[in-house]
Amino acid sequence: MPVNNNDGHFFAFSSGVPASVLLNGDGMNVQFEDSSFDMVCEFGMLHHVRYPEKVISEMLRVASKAIYISDCNNFGSGSLLSRSAKQFITALVCGKHVIGLK
Repeated sequence: MPVNNNDGHFFAFSSGVPASVLLNGDGMNVQFEDSSFDMVCEFGMLHHVRYPEKVISEMLRVASKAIYISDCNNFGSGSLLSRSAKQFITALVCGKHVIGLK
């Protein structure tokens, strides 16, 4: 399901972020030159992306010093039964081996 970037912009505007610093983009094809930023951060969105390794690759490309990833972990949250169920559903939806992303 596509994400409506206007929702994010509304939240940013209502929090006082000026419109001049907000950009629409694609995490798999970031429109900045290599090493454009000291650090690149990701907060809770990789689990929504079909190919998270492409987003991480772009993060590494545009960061000169570090990247920070904060995302959910279906291997460490909840009981053994709930973790197993989440991993099974993820494998069905993604169609790949979840642990190795292969």
